[in-house]
Amino acid sequence: MNIKKNFLFLVFIFLMTACNDNKIYKQFQELAKFQWEKNKVLDYKMPIADNNKNYLLGTSLRFLASVTHSSIKINLKMTAPSGKVELTKSYDVIIRNEKGIDGSVMGDIADVDKPLEETIKFAEKGDYKIEITHNMAATEILNGVQSVGIFLEDKDKKK
Repeated sequence: MNIKKNFLFLVFIFLMTACNDNKIYKQFQELAKFQWEKNKVLDYKMPIADNNKNYLLGTSLRFLASVTHSSIKINLKMTAPSGKVELTKSYDVIIRNEKGIDGSVMGDIADVDKPLEETIKFAEKGDYKIEITHNMAATEILNGVQSVGIFLEDKDKKK
């Protein structure tokens, strides 16, 4: 019986490490009633323990597969622990391509993960504040978005 338990434990550990996608941080903000109001600021606190590494900063969007937009425009502001604004930028996050949704779909829900900054270094250690708003022209309420996430990958870590 112990051999079977040990084997299952090893399989579990193998699966957990085999599925590691180098994401060292991932946090989501849920949107009530699948609606993202233009003035709704989504806040994230992202801890940076090593400011000597190269990172990839990305976003994860979860939305109704029936959303017809080909992209979602977002504004991102990143503030260092000292209060210095290190990044203020707009992004056009592509969610559909010529084949359809550019991500995974399960039932009525689609998930799209996209890099925002392919290589980014942080000036300081500590908790960075990330603020995101949508920037869809002539749309006060962006319907169909369930959650918006931020993720950080360690680019220096061997895959």
